Amino acid sequence: MDDHKYTEFREGWPTLLVALSGVISSAHFLPLYSFGPMAPDLSRALNIPLGELQRCITLSFVGIAVGSQLAGWLMDRFSLHSVTLCSLVLYVLTYIMLGTVSLSQNLLYAFYFFLPIVGSGTLLIT
Repeated sequence: MDDHKYTEFREGWPTLLVALSGVISSAHFLPLYSFGPMAPDLSRALNIPLGELQRCITLSFVGIAVGSQLAGWLMDRFSLHSVTLCSLVLYVLTYIMLGTVSLSQNLLYAFYFFLPIVGSGTLLIT
């Protein structure tokens, strides 16, 4: 009787692990939760006060709102797989650009706004 109780988890743990890794690396969570440890270094490197740097979080949430609407529309128009694949590629390319270009305050704000938009196919809607 007790063996039947845990069968669902024993059989479904790979799916759960893949879903968890997808949510953790989505355009919603990754920029938001990685921002805190990076903020003091960004503040020093770009000579921006920490209070002003917090606009990145606001812009990220605005990007999530725009990206969610965009993702829903794109998924209605095209297939789920193609939207997710394109979004993942654009999301990775945007992160690569973030690490390779010479940042300024406005460019950093633009990246934090556009990351969730280009990664809209990785949001919880998919």
